[in-house]
Amino acid sequence: MVAVDKPSAQDTSPLRIDELRSFGYEAIRERLERLQLNQRAVFAAACAQRLWPLYERFSERSGTDPEPMAAILDEIWRALEGPGALNSTAQERAESLIPSEDDEFWIRGSSYAQNAAAAVYYAAVTASSRSPETAAWAATQVYEAADYGAQQLLEPLDLNTPGVERDIASTQQVQSALEGIAQDLKAVEQQLSPAILKNDSLLKGRAWAATLP
Repeated sequence: MVAVDKPSAQDTSPLRIDELRSFGYEAIRERLERLQLNQRAVFAAACAQRLWPLYERFSERSGTDPEPMAAILDEIWRALEGPGALNSTAQERAESLIPSEDDEFWIRGSSYAQNAAAAVYYAAVTASSRSPETAAWAATQVYEAADYGAQQLLEPLDLNTPGVERDIASTQQVQSALEGIAQDLKAVEQQLSPAILKNDSLLKGRAWAATLP
């Protein structure tokens, strides 16, 4: 897999125009549709694993227990790596653990946790349904977390300012997230083992998460 340079924590400098990646749900879904059923679920799990460090950080800062969600993510990987099926309650349990703005422990980092938890939920759904749509929604969570983080780093920010969307998209935080999605997709297309992809996504996810405020 191609190595990703680790951006500095506060580096929001734009990349060259010809280097910019953009997020395309439909393009990802179409590539996933061409894959074997299990590969779609592995991709969704890799997206969730990439976001996991953000959920851990949220749990540490909010004082909530990360273990119930960690257990679900582990269950998903075990089901993908072995002959067993995912527990039928995994989807419901994951959905119940997605932070809500009405929660008493809502903090600034809760938005990241929403994306991370939603990615686990979509990975659980995909592990059962093998749907390319839900797998692509897991990837959407990675992009949305990066977009939110970039907006925080660029504050004060007026979203009505011409060109602001390009400013956000060109940050190292967003571009690194898009590169990560592309790498995970390429890895499943090349049928990299789930265990290797799990490890790789987590390590690179930790480095990327460290750049987000």
